Amino acid sequence: MAILKNKGMYLEMLLNNWCELLCGTGRGIINKVPVNYDLLEVKNNIVSGVIKSNNNCDYIGIYNGQYVEFEAKETEKETFPLANIKPHQLKKLTQVAQCGGIAFVVIYFHQYNRFFAVTITALTTLTTKKIPLSWLEENGIEIFMQNLTLNLDRLMQQLTT
Repeated sequence: MAILKNKGMYLEMLLNNWCELLCGTGRGIINKVPVNYDLLEVKNNIVSGVIKSNNNCDYIGIYNGQYVEFEAKETEKETFPLANIKPHQLKKLTQVAQCGGIAFVVIYFHQYNRFFAVTITALTTLTTKKIPLSWLEENGIEIFMQNLTLNLDRLMQQLTT
C-alpha cells in the first residue's frame, strides 16, 4: 500500500510533467500553487506546521490566452465523494467559470487506474454526494497518460473552443 504513503504525489507528478511540457511549447503557463503553512516548531528533525487557508485551487495559469484554474483529486473507492472538494474550492471554480475562465476538477480513480476531468458547470448539476465512474464516463472527459505525463491537451482544446 505504498500509494497511501505518498497520497496525491503520483497525480501531482503527472500533472506537473504536463505543465512543464506546456510551458516549453509556449501554449501556456500553468503552475502548481504552493501550500501556505505556518511553521510551529522543528524538534529532532521533525517539522511541525499548520496549513493556512488558501483561496486558490491546486493549479492556476493561462492556456492559449485563457485563465485556467483546476483542482486535482483522487480516490481509492469505486466512487468519488463530492465532499472531498472543499466548499471554498467549489466557490472559486464557480467564480472562474462565471468570469469566462476554464475551471475543472481532475479525478484519479486508483482502482481503475483512470483519470477524468469534469467541469465545474457539470459538477454543479449533480444531485448525489458520490460521483460514480459511470457518471464521469458520460459527463466528464477521460484523460490519458503518456510518458509519465497526464496529457490534458485534448481536454484543454475542448474547453477553449
